[in-house]
Amino acid sequence: MSSSKKNNLTKYIKKVYKDLNYENKELIKKLDSKLKENKPIIYENDYDYDDLFLNALTQTNDYIFEVYFLKEDIIPIKLEKDVIGIKSIKINAHVKNDLMKFVYQMYYTRHLKKTFSTFFNYYKNDLKQFQIFYNKDIYIKVMIKKKLKLNVTSREEYTYNYVKYVPQNSEEAYISATLLFNQNSIEFLKYQDLKYYLHNKHIKNWDLMEYFRTSMNNILPIDSRFRLMFHSSTILYFIGHRPNNDFDVMIYCKPNKPEFYDPFREFEKIENEKHINENPKGMYDFLYINSGNANIEKPFYNDYTHVWAQTYGAQDFNEVRAYGKYHMYYLGIKSTTIFMDIIKRRLRARPRALADLIALRIKYGFKFTIPAPLEFVKMFYKVKELNKNKINNLIKKGGILTKNHNIEEIQINEAIDMEKFYKTIQWALKTRYHIIMSIEEIQKNFVKNNSNNKLLKLELKMEENEINKNEKKKYSKPNQSLSKRKSKSTSK
Repeated sequence: MSSSKKNNLTKYIKKVYKDLNYENKELIKKLDSKLKENKPIIYENDYDYDDLFLNALTQTNDYIFEVYFLKEDIIPIKLEKDVIGIKSIKINAHVKNDLMKFVYQMYYTRHLKKTFSTFFNYYKNDLKQFQIFYNKDIYIKVMIKKKLKLNVTSREEYTYNYVKYVPQNSEEAYISATLLFNQNSIEFLKYQDLKYYLHNKHIKNWDLMEYFRTSMNNILPIDSRFRLMFHSSTILYFIGHRPNNDFDVMIYCKPNKPEFYDPFREFEKIENEKHINENPKGMYDFLYINSGNANIEKPFYNDYTHVWAQTYGAQDFNEVRAYGKYHMYYLGIKSTTIFMDIIKRRLRARPRALADLIALRIKYGFKFTIPAPLEFVKMFYKVKELNKNKINNLIKKGGILTKNHNIEEIQINEAIDMEKFYKTIQWALKTRYHIIMSIEEIQKNFVKNNSNNKLLKLELKMEENEINKNEKKKYSKPNQSLSKRKSKSTSK
């Protein structure tokens, strides 16, 4: 392939980054320099090359990929001229069920299994070719090719040394690409409890997730799905920690291009009305779709998401949306990572969120610290929604009139009922996770809020070094407090 054609690869990543209001000149410079070498890019774990190939595969039909599962770390075929990249992935034999988790997603459109027993039977009987890897390390080679007009459709192959996988349709290719070309998606599988995710008790959650996945995919074509990102309790469901009670979704579009956002807003309205009609005793919305822009209705939203992103190490939330280092995918659904979700729950520090954090540490052995809850919360009330008596009462209690994004608000510190706060944590641990703890035991999980950012960054750096050394993710993220504002949305 000519050098000029290979250099065209960067136009896709540039397009996506631009549409998500993100810029990374150093990354583009690195990619352009590498592409000028005019030879296949061979790599293992590199967020930049992952983004290069994932955006090329999802923004155009000009590129395809095929996957080799191997017993040995070798390339089993002679490289053709149309190969532009090869990514290597290793599955260690001692990591239980990792291969099965890869297969569940990559063959998803072929089986659509919603319980672990039905999927396991499919895996054992219909995918017998993978039995050659029993108790063996597995080496995966993902080959990215330029799609030539005269190409004969590649076929799957099974031998005693390798299994060759080829996506059978565009949706299967999309799901597999978002798994294989995003390192966070791969790392996520180390922690996922697939049996819990596919437990018989959670079929309703699976059905709802599949319904929303297909519904939202019908609204957005493949080349626009980068605008969509799930967050909050959905990630806890993906990892197999607890079922999600609702769905939190962000859709990013420029303010002057509402054609992406408006269909989702209408979908949100219809689904929430349907849910309320079906559950008259639970009168609450269970689908929350937020625009990724500075929202006039919730002007503080960008402030919150950027603090959240910066605590995770990103420059802002645009980088979280755009750059693969700061998000992941599951079944093709872009979402925040489990570690970013941990940060969110630490920042907001609400009772149920703290219960989730305690349970995450117990189940997965994560080493992050949990800040002790404050005895007051900073609240913001929109002046236009208050009557004169309420305004006067808030000001008498110490409220301060402020202006945020040209919207007048009253900021006030409100005391928290700590007895009720700890009892709510106790209740959530028991009902969600069957964990029985006394108030005193719960309090031992918390550390006093430490505002020394240098110390916290050092703690994070040490944890990252340990991760790299042991090939395990054991994050300890910085701890910051974050104000809460009065809104219809609630923490999950």
